[in-house]
Amino acid sequence: MYQCPGCGGGLKFDIPSQKLKCDSCLSLVDPYSLDEQDSASAVNDYYEATIFSCPHCGGEMISTDNAAIDFCSFCGASSTLEGRITKEKRPNYIIPFKITKDDCKKAFAKHVKRSFFIPSSLKNPSHIDSFRGIYMPYWAYHIEQQGSGSLTATKSYRRGNYRYTDTYALSFSIDAYYKGLSYDSSASFYDSISEEIGPYNVKMMREFHPAVLSGFYADTSDVPSYVYEDDAIYEANEMSFSALKKEPFTKGLSIASTSDAAINNMFHSRCKEIHSAMYPVWFMSYRKGNRIAYATVNGQTGKIHTDLPISPFKYILLSLGIAVPIFLLLNLLFTFTAPATLSFASILTLISSVIYGFEIVAIAKKDAMTLDQGVMDKRGNYTKCPKRKSRHKGPKAGSWVIGLVIVSFIVFSVFGEVVSILSTALMSTSPLLMLFTLAGTIVSMIVSSVSAKKYKGKIFPVAFIFNIFALVVCLGISIINPVSDIYYYVGIVLLIITTLIINLNIIAKYNILATRLLPQFKYTGGDNDA
Repeated sequence: MYQCPGCGGGLKFDIPSQKLKCDSCLSLVDPYSLDEQDSASAVNDYYEATIFSCPHCGGEMISTDNAAIDFCSFCGASSTLEGRITKEKRPNYIIPFKITKDDCKKAFAKHVKRSFFIPSSLKNPSHIDSFRGIYMPYWAYHIEQQGSGSLTATKSYRRGNYRYTDTYALSFSIDAYYKGLSYDSSASFYDSISEEIGPYNVKMMREFHPAVLSGFYADTSDVPSYVYEDDAIYEANEMSFSALKKEPFTKGLSIASTSDAAINNMFHSRCKEIHSAMYPVWFMSYRKGNRIAYATVNGQTGKIHTDLPISPFKYILLSLGIAVPIFLLLNLLFTFTAPATLSFASILTLISSVIYGFEIVAIAKKDAMTLDQGVMDKRGNYTKCPKRKSRHKGPKAGSWVIGLVIVSFIVFSVFGEVVSILSTALMSTSPLLMLFTLAGTIVSMIVSSVSAKKYKGKIFPVAFIFNIFALVVCLGISIINPVSDIYYYVGIVLLIITTLIINLNIIAKYNILATRLLPQFKYTGGDNDA
């Protein structure tokens, strides 16, 4: 705890003034004017702090204050965290908080205001007030590119009946320096989140002083610096290659695709320095059962990332509110036949099954965390040359899922009316069409189950099985082609039920995809000697 030189009161970092503010006399103190020795901090490469460990998940947070923490930001457990005094390796730099908690709360409230489907508890002011300021550890890589290179380019044109291609050998010199390409160095801080709220303006980095942490918490570093070194070089190469293609001498030329290794050699890229740093993040967790969702706000720029589950009740209520009036309106204008309705119902059921299968695979991939290199390193599964594009574009709960589900609900309510327009061409149900939808559903179940099993994910076949049963019944009806419409209505009702079941499962799986497994950490310490 840092003490006010005037009255001896506690000092905490004040974001608006960027100085330490006394709780008692409200005087402001420059943190860099304080002697660390007077504040009971260690000298040289270490500083004294309290590490709070969660007894449930093993997550650790650092604080220069000794006030007890009554809940864990990582797993949402509401028990007092165990604290111990220790000496921590001091990072090289720190970016102080620029966004206040009030600004963070306003930005989040505005962000979720337009999200009608999210649970009401997420919009509760008392829950929003649980945002906690945490400094997350990062590695800042300084990449140098200097030397001469060459590449091949082509230009194609047509003259008469012939097409010509000219090949050019281009030579260039490069002298570039990328300062502070940053990647989080905590396995508890997901790569997908850190990338979403980035980048930080590294020009605002200041030399680290533990006084800047006063009033906030910090996550511990446990990912070695070598894990993201290749990624930093790859990112620098991408930016230089993109800039090169905009140069005047490449105008009108098509540059041949080049491998990562060739680009690296062409630019003579190397990592000149690696610095440890702490960047500010406003952090909030939302726990339900064995899943947890996070809301994070960049403490410097205000950029937001949220895991937003949806409320099934709100979703169904809005869908019915849209579907019923449309159905009643169109029902006054058109009529439809039972056989044609059965055909279109089977198609909608197939579409729902495919969406459901995609979600099962996406959940398995996300929970396996194979795209988070920090986690993979701690598991001993780190690969030096990961697939860069797949890492940067990992699976996440996208708005397209909600959009497709909404469309399926609305279309399902009005498809009978649309069918009436085409009923002259579809007066009877096609057995071939029913067989196609049945085969497609079976293939979707097998592919999604095999893919999920590959990532050791759970398989959810119940909805598929019920869907297959309904389609088999409808296939039998289409083959028999009965005179009475009552049989078609039985099949339609079955398909209505199975489509509703699948859509409700899609919502449930979307909520799984929008949240994360409760974390379990075993800290061993990062590479602080980089």
